[in-house]
Amino acid sequence: NAAASNTLTGNGGTFQFTGTSAVTLGATRLLTVGAAGVTLEADDAAGVLTIVSAGGTAGNLTKTGPGTVVLSGTTNLGTGAVTVTAGT
Repeated sequence: NAAASNTLTGNGGTFQFTGTSAVTLGATRLLTVGAAGVTLEADDAAGVLTIVSAGGTAGNLTKTGPGTVVLSGTTNLGTGAVTVTAGT
């Protein structure tokens, strides 16, 4: 379980990843998505963001930008849908 200080919570906003290499948000960094959803924008085609832990997701997760976002590990997206509009 992630501590509250390690939880990224979005509800209608955008998280932007501008990295040009691989970055992993480990198991202690939980991503939660509220009912209004969240956009993950990966700006650089060379960037790879791996999210190991997501849970409590009620809204939709939309991935934009040319970069790569990987959902792995103990990811539980609940009732929300995942949409990739650009990149992988």
